[in-house]
Amino acid sequence: MKSLIASTLLVGTLLSFGCAARVIIPGPPMARVEVIGVAPSVLHVWDPGHYVRVEGRWEWVDGRWIVAPRRGAMWVPGRWESRRGDWFWVEGRWR
Repeated sequence: MKSLIASTLLVGTLLSFGCAARVIIPGPPMARVEVIGVAPSVLHVWDPGHYVRVEGRWEWVDGRWIVAPRRGAMWVPGRWESRRGDWFWVEGRWR
C-alpha cells in the first residue's frame, strides 16, 4: 500500500511539472568566419552576418557593407539575446 501511495505521489508530481514544461530552443550556432574585403568607400561599414530562425532551423545571413548616414557614425551590430530561455534578435543600429 505504501508503494502504491508513493507511486501515485511521484506520478502526480511528475505530471504537474510536465504540464508547466516549456520548450526551450537552443541559441544560435557560433557565427561563421567571414572574409571581409575592402570597403567600397570611407562611408561604408561592415554589418556582420548572423543566424536567423526559419521554420524551426537556423539559417545564415551573410554580412554586408552598409553606408553610414553621416561621417563618424558608429554601427552597433545586431545580436541574439536570451531572455528566460527564449532567444530574441536585437537589430543593429547607428550611433
